[in-house]
Amino acid sequence: MVNERVELRIPSRGPFETVVFVDMGNLWVDPAYPFQKGVIPIRAAVGSGIPLQTPVGRSRSTMAST
Repeated sequence: MVNERVELRIPSRGPFETVVFVDMGNLWVDPAYPFQKGVIPIRAAVGSGIPLQTPVGRSRSTMAST
């Protein structure tokens, strides 16, 4: 499994933030697949979300598109 994420957090009013992100990765049934084929196929998706800071922790709602 390969999973990388890059995100930009932008503070808003009160406990809210805005986040823009890029997710890259892939998951294989056989972990040796990328090494046997000599190719590592990576997929990417971009999205945005609205995290909410609460006293217990962060709650977030995000949407992405490939």
